[in-house]
Amino acid sequence: MVFTSSVFGTPCAAVNPLARRAQPKPYKGCVVCSSSKNHEDQRPCNRRSLMSGLGVGLLVASAFDSTSVANAAGFGSYMKKKMLDPLDTYVAPLLAARDELVYSCAVAETDVLEARSMLRSGALSGFRVNARAVGEYAERLETSSDGKKLVDTAIGKLEKYDSVLLQLSRDQTPDKQPKELLEESLSAIDALIGTVPADVMKDVRG
Repeated sequence: MVFTSSVFGTPCAAVNPLARRAQPKPYKGCVVCSSSKNHEDQRPCNRRSLMSGLGVGLLVASAFDSTSVANAAGFGSYMKKKMLDPLDTYVAPLLAARDELVYSCAVAETDVLEARSMLRSGALSGFRVNARAVGEYAERLETSSDGKKLVDTAIGKLEKYDSVLLQLSRDQTPDKQPKELLEESLSAIDALIGTVPADVMKDVRG
């Protein structure tokens, strides 16, 4: 049996408990005020909040991507404009690396692992950096038109020499012996050093 209000003739929730249960539950995404007077003012739309959040997220992501691109471009420009140190700064350690390479071959006759370790310490540890710098100078000073090729050959021969030592340490038989690769490496290094102007070489040797 449904009771009605004497004023409006509509079901009265206060009298009929079933009417209270039949009322729809408020949407969880919205804040619903118990007062009908402030209901419109205190019920922000969840969709509007969501869209606002997405807009901020996209704006931040866009700014991040733009910053990343700008930083990458700036870093590339820095690398292109980076000034090299004086040539003798690279020649001296390159000559020292050559001497250490010769010594490593002598060590390899009794201790292959120690010989490989020598390639990663001392002047040989910076061989690639110094070789590339000397090759760059060769092209800038026009003492050679194949500076990059000379550098690649010198580094390649050194890596091949290291590979042969590795095979020997594993009791494998390499195609060439360390002495053969040593001679090829020294020739490649000498070709690169040969691009250094005579006056610079004189200052380095003292």
